[in-house]
Amino acid sequence: MVDGVHFAETCCVVALGIDLQGNKIPLALVEGATENSTLVTELLVGLRERGWM
Repeated sequence: MVDGVHFAETCCVVALGIDLQGNKIPLALVEGATENSTLVTELLVGLRERGWM
């Protein structure tokens, strides 16, 4: 699951894995000004480079 969370003037996009018991496991986090495609692409590329995708 990928979702954006806004804190004041900052946006954090987080990737969460969910196991069979429903536990959420944080996989990646990137910070930016907005929840845009560049930020999400950075997050997904990081996941792929670390072998999560």
